[in-house]
Amino acid sequence: MEKDCCASLPTTQSEAEAAISLSNLRLEEQIKEEAVGIIEVAGDVKVLDLTKTRITEISNLEFLTSIEELTLRWNGIKKIHNLDSLVTLTYLELYDNLIEKIENLDCLVNLKTLDLSYNRIQKIQNLGKLTKLESLFILHNKLTKIEGLETLTELTYLDIGDNHITKIENLENNTKLETLHLGANEFRVIENLDALQNLIVISIPSCAISEISGLEKMPKLQEIYLQGNGISQIENLEGLTNLRVLDLNHNRLTKVENVKHLQKLTDFWARSNRIEHFKDIDDLSTLPNLDLIYFQSNPIFDQPNYHAKMLRMFPQITSLDGDVRRRAENLCFIQDSYYVPMTQSAAGMDDEDKKIRKISYYQWTPFFLLFSSVCFRLPSMLWKYLASHSGININELIKLACDDNNIKPEIKRANIKSLTTHIQGALKFHKRLRKKQISPHKFMKFLNIPYSNAYVTLMYCLTKFLYLANVFGQLALMNYFLMTANYRYYGFGAVLDLLKGKTWDKTGVFPRVVLCDFDVRVMGNIQEHTTQCVLTINMFSEKIFIFLWFWYVALFVMTAGSFIYWAGITFLPCFGKRFISRHLEISDTPYDTKENAQDLVNFVDNYLKADGLFVMRKLIMHSGVIFGTEVVATLWRSYFNVEKELKRSNSFPHKLNYDENGESYKNSPFNGEEAGFNVLRKRKFDTSNVSPHTSKYDGPNERDKLITPPPLPEDMLRMLKKATGISSKPTSATNSLPNYERYLSEGDTSFRYSHYPENKNPSKLNYVVVNKD
Repeated sequence: MEKDCCASLPTTQSEAEAAISLSNLRLEEQIKEEAVGIIEVAGDVKVLDLTKTRITEISNLEFLTSIEELTLRWNGIKKIHNLDSLVTLTYLELYDNLIEKIENLDCLVNLKTLDLSYNRIQKIQNLGKLTKLESLFILHNKLTKIEGLETLTELTYLDIGDNHITKIENLENNTKLETLHLGANEFRVIENLDALQNLIVISIPSCAISEISGLEKMPKLQEIYLQGNGISQIENLEGLTNLRVLDLNHNRLTKVENVKHLQKLTDFWARSNRIEHFKDIDDLSTLPNLDLIYFQSNPIFDQPNYHAKMLRMFPQITSLDGDVRRRAENLCFIQDSYYVPMTQSAAGMDDEDKKIRKISYYQWTPFFLLFSSVCFRLPSMLWKYLASHSGININELIKLACDDNNIKPEIKRANIKSLTTHIQGALKFHKRLRKKQISPHKFMKFLNIPYSNAYVTLMYCLTKFLYLANVFGQLALMNYFLMTANYRYYGFGAVLDLLKGKTWDKTGVFPRVVLCDFDVRVMGNIQEHTTQCVLTINMFSEKIFIFLWFWYVALFVMTAGSFIYWAGITFLPCFGKRFISRHLEISDTPYDTKENAQDLVNFVDNYLKADGLFVMRKLIMHSGVIFGTEVVATLWRSYFNVEKELKRSNSFPHKLNYDENGESYKNSPFNGEEAGFNVLRKRKFDTSNVSPHTSKYDGPNERDKLITPPPLPEDMLRMLKKATGISSKPTSATNSLPNYERYLSEGDTSFRYSHYPENKNPSKLNYVVVNKD
């Protein structure tokens, strides 16, 4: 059976002196509870706290010869006794016990504070010898009358609230009272307080008081608390010129009046009353020191633009309806705060330590995310700008290749022709600049890059590199922005902490509760305040930044792979030839990897170059293999048709070295192959050799543009057919064609007209030379 915890205390002075001296220490530093329920206490202890130690009887305290403060809160004590030897005691707390009577305190002549709150006391008695008592707490008992306080002339603080007292009386001798709490009792009138000329604070809440009275003769009164009564009018405060706080919450006020003389009033509380109009509170606007106002839960509080109107009426106030807390939280959000764990004290922390603990990233989170999005957008914008300065409009080409109408054959052919024409034009432009060695910019030669045949490819690789550098920079910037010095890699470290159960209150990263310092002007003085604020945004920011970190890591890996891929296929020639060869093999164009090996080299290295290969790759990536392969095949056929015509033209120098007047080109500055090329170009646009049925820009392919034969007479056509053995019965498909076209369609397409005299009348044609290649 458990023994009384006080029964085994030392009973002699020698036993007390044998204990270790633990003077001026609280319970956790001066007592040790063992398994048998024995508490060892030093005899010279001055402060002894026995809160919640399950003591049921006060005994065996005689050895405490130096005790000054004794706390027996939250125990099961039923009777006050065995304290006679504690003459040095100045503070005795018996809060929340089972005491029914005040007794056996006569020897405590030095007692200054006595707390008997939350007991079962029915009467104030046996306190006559406690002449030095200054503070008396007997709230929440069963008192029915104020009595037994006549000899307590030094009393300055009296709290007898929450009892069953029906009348204020018997306080005439307590003239030194400064604070009086009488709330939650049963009296209806404020009376018999005229003798309390030194009263500073009076609190009479939650009674049945219907009017303010009995306070006008207290010139030193500074604070009045009358909340929770039935007061309907402010009156009888004329002599209270020092009043600073007036609390009338939860009453029946309909108007604020009779307060103009309260020039020192700083706080006015009128929550949950019946005030409806702004004109009913005009008297408050005459108070120059008014700093805090409460009008919540009044009809006026629901008026439109309530806060704006109140601030116009009372520009001097710093707190309206308790918004100091909201203002402090807003201030914490817009200025730097600092985090201190709950296990550490923030009292007396110097500015340097606060600076080390400072956090401000939550204020800049929206701007950081905006900056990140801009950084990710810049390489794309740069690519569009730089690519538009080349001769190849890559974006429009891809858009044309991805046209949904390409499923229609005629539209598909037209789009392929447009694509190849655009690409050919750009490639020929680059070839012409390279052949003539033209440099538009003579001094700032780096400006000639847009005219090179690898400009688009280099700009694309540069864009890829910028994307890669941006992602890497974003990862480094995030670690710096979040000030996570304890994490080398923020995302991994944060996730590991979460898995280990380390939350924000241990790591200090994205703390939900922080401290904030701010100043408040009160009565002309600047007061420093430190408040604890809740940063709800950090709960969301933590998840957002963890996701962003892993997303950036994934982007870095993918971007690095893409950059390496494009750099490899761009700067290693074998990949370009293999790419074109693979698509020519699957096309309908005759192609042999061995026989056309040199042709492939010429096509890739001398014709397409880097930009042509890049365009082919992008077209195939976006439009698909089928469409892209047809574009590659079309460019291949077009390129070698032109080359074949150039070779054939160069094989007849005796027929090409004459101008249209029959003069020789021997004296031309262009000799040899160059001369032949220029003659071919001249023949290409020679209008005298163009059929009257066609334009000089017409023709299904390069062959017809280069050499366009005139129509043949019927007799000549029959003679040619007879000589070659071609059938004279035309098919239905060729009846509508001109004679020479029908002949070509029926015969071997390798036959070509290599020369014909300039004669506009075909019937007078003298001879035709037909070559078969």
